[in-house]
Amino acid sequence: MIRLATPGEKPALAGLIKRYIHGLASLNVLDDPESFVDRLPPELDLYWTEPNRHPYLICKDDQIAGFALINRNSHSGQSVDAAIGEFYVAPEAQRQGIGRAAALAAFAAHPGWWEMWISKANMPAKAFWKRTTDTLQFTDHSTLDDDDGVIHRFLFHPTAKGAAA
Repeated sequence: MIRLATPGEKPALAGLIKRYIHGLASLNVLDDPESFVDRLPPELDLYWTEPNRHPYLICKDDQIAGFALINRNSHSGQSVDAAIGEFYVAPEAQRQGIGRAAALAAFAAHPGWWEMWISKANMPAKAFWKRTTDTLQFTDHSTLDDDDGVIHRFLFHPTAKGAAA
């Protein structure tokens, strides 16, 4: 399940973001991990003030298990209705279907053209998104390579095959 984070839940989200950044640093995904560790993204506050940004908490049994930051930032330069800015499920909640269900709920909450960028170095994310996207029948799903990662671009409709979580 996902739900929008309230401004009062920003500290909980910030704690998850720090865990996420530490995880990325351990995977050697970040070019300069020291510049990211213990620092929150400067645009985090914008998720409560800009209409095209949505801070979701991923929950399991009423406990916060991760987050999804949804925005409209296109990595391909093409128009999008939504994009995954960041997506994280805590290690203790992984491999239980929570991430897939959260991704599907986010897609359903914002139907239309989506993009997500995945670092080539982030092998766990690449595997997760491959498993997740392979179960769905997206319209016009394509992947675009760039120097450091891959962009998944697709059209999502809640009635797509596999969309029922």
